[in-house]
Amino acid sequence: MYQDLSVIPEIPAAQSQIDPLYEAAEVLLSHKDYDNLKNIAANILQRDSSQSRAIFYLCKYFEKHEQYANQEKCLEKLLKLELNAKSIFEYANFLYARNRLDEAIQIIQENIQDIQSEKESDYFDLYRLMGNISLKLADVDTAEEYYNICLRINPKSDVVYTNLGSLFLHKGNHSKSIDQYQKALAINSKNSKAWLGLAICHLNQKDAQLFWGNVRNALDCNPFDSKTIEIALNQALADFEYDVAVTAAEVYLQENPFDLKVSTLFASLLFQIGDFNKAILEITKILSFDPENESATRLYTLIEAENVKMAK
Repeated sequence: MYQDLSVIPEIPAAQSQIDPLYEAAEVLLSHKDYDNLKNIAANILQRDSSQSRAIFYLCKYFEKHEQYANQEKCLEKLLKLELNAKSIFEYANFLYARNRLDEAIQIIQENIQDIQSEKESDYFDLYRLMGNISLKLADVDTAEEYYNICLRINPKSDVVYTNLGSLFLHKGNHSKSIDQYQKALAINSKNSKAWLGLAICHLNQKDAQLFWGNVRNALDCNPFDSKTIEIALNQALADFEYDVAVTAAEVYLQENPFDLKVSTLFASLLFQIGDFNKAILEITKILSFDPENESATRLYTLIEAENVKMAK
């Protein structure tokens, strides 16, 4: 019997054909090979456009290549295909990272009621994100409530204790803040953010020795955290304590040469030390990327003036 092929619905590819592609994709994801991951994701979606995991892989590819408009489109599609705590979290976290806080709250509020059947543990990341958003909006009491819910779900989360440390630091309660950071480190001694939080607490308490000790610990855990580097450089300028900050900045800038904020702070420190030659090299690099950089231009003028004085 004749059958009009144009009205036959698309039949998704058999899962047995797709599963080996997913196995390969997971290996690529673990090795952060996002370009080949994108190719496999596209292959899967050509076979079955409803495969949400493949769309998630595309999100990772677009994030890596800073194609944020495409990443957002994928996150919207993911939310429509597979509404759950993870897909809500991924989209809301994307908005949070770009300071689109009202939109992040809206995404959560519009969708969270539709996933009541999931296990409470599935909500952990979502509740933590809601705490982070609340803290960023200076609603510290609401943030604390969400973080405490997270600890009820997972009492061994060093990340949440770190969040609570930041919350009490925001409140100006240094003793409670230190207590939370220490709880985080008791769980995970490699938590660089907790070490940095302790350093800031001790800085506020004017304890330079403990400040620098905790900065060293933070850098040992993560030598490429820009916030730690910036705080170390700023405080080195204030304390005339140079060794830790100089070494840390040199290591960091080898991997992140285009971080002009760190470069400018480093050039300022080199000027203060009196290492004008290295300072000029750093300033020249900054001005090659940003010819209108006022701080670098001012430093260059100061160094030239110092060189004139020394030549007399």
